This record gives sequence, C-alpha cells and structure tokens, in this order.
Amino acid sequence: MRRGVEVERVWGDGDLVELEWRVSDGTSLVVNRVYVGHEQLVEAAEALARFDDSAGGAEFELALGKFGPEFANGAFCAHFRYFAPGRLLVTCRQESEFTEIGAARLASSATTHLRSERALLQRFAMELRALAAGMDVEPWLEAI
Repeated sequence: MRRGVEVERVWGDGDLVELEWRVSDGTSLVVNRVYVGHEQLVEAAEALARFDDSAGGAEFELALGKFGPEFANGAFCAHFRYFAPGRLLVTCRQESEFTEIGAARLASSATTHLRSERALLQRFAMELRALAAGMDVEPWLEAI
C-alpha cells in the first residue's frame, strides 16, 4: 500500500462519477466511495490547482460527497494546511455509505493525518484535473 491519497474512477454517466478514495498513512488504509457531479469535480480540481502557500499558513478544503445518513454513498474531505514553507499537513475524513443495522442506520468513518509537500500536491492537482477532464488517470498524493 502506498502512503498518501489515491483516487480511482469506478463508474460514471452523464451526470455523476463514482470515485474510490484510498488513504494510507503506511499503517492504516481507509477506502470509501463517493458520488460527485462532473461540474463539482471540475470545480474542486481547479480550486485545488490554484491553492498556494504564498500567503504563509494557507488552508484549503476539498470536500466531495455529503456526510450524513440522508445522502447516497459516502463522503470525502481533505483539509490541506501549510505548516512550514513547502510542507503540508493533510487531514482526511472519510465516511462510508450508511447501512441498516438493526433499528439503526450507521456508517463507518475515519480520520487520517498525512504530511506531504507542495510539489507533490501540485502533481496531485494536475492529475485530479486530468481525471475531471475524463482522462484515464489515478491521481496520487504521495505522503512523506
């Protein structure tokens, strides 16, 4: 398992794409799937590509899918924060699809913290933009 964040297109139609997110800190691996509208994916990829640490301490949140039992499939959220020049803290929150267990509707959830670098984020943003454009790529944000 590679340390970092990996994305794979599972399925898509004219309205939605289903993405599988795999996040690993080298010890744990968390996998979930998220439905995303094509426009939302393009906008998210473009916004991530513009994210920069030139202001010092810059932060950005990439949120896809919706958290909560009233939404289909799962949710993924990555919070990016520069803590030093070129050094990035990435906090990923993932939630699975809710399922009926007895009288309850429950979903699994996990939070994973990773460190990465600006150059690796720029590569990931470029690959995510290519995925949003319909190319057959699997974006990967390498953790260090």
